[in-house]
Amino acid sequence: MDAYAHYLPNFIFILLRAGIVLMLVPFFGSANFPPQFRIGVAVAVSLVLTPVVDFRLVDASIAATVMREVMFGLIFGLAARFIFYAVDMAGQIMSSVTSAGETPEMRNA
Repeated sequence: MDAYAHYLPNFIFILLRAGIVLMLVPFFGSANFPPQFRIGVAVAVSLVLTPVVDFRLVDASIAATVMREVMFGLIFGLAARFIFYAVDMAGQIMSSVTSAGETPEMRNA
C-alpha cells in the first residue's frame, strides 16, 4: 500500500481537473448522461493518467493548487463548450441563410 501512497495527491488533483472538464464538455455534460456515469468516466480517466502525470507541490499551498486546478478545468471545459457552440451557431446561420430563398408557401401566393 505504501508503494501507491505518493500517487494519492496526483490522483486527487487529476480527478479535480478531469471532473470539471467532463462536466463542462457538451457531449458528457448533457442531461442524457447520468451523474454516476460522468463520475465513473472522470475516475477512470484519473486512474489512467495518475501514473503518467508527474505532479509536484512546489512552494504552493494546497488551497492555491486546488484553485489552480479548478481554474484550468474551467478554462479547458468552457473552451471546448464555446467551440461546440460556435460550430452549432454557424450551422444554424447557414441553415437559415440557405432556406431564406423561395419556400413552397411563397410559390402558391
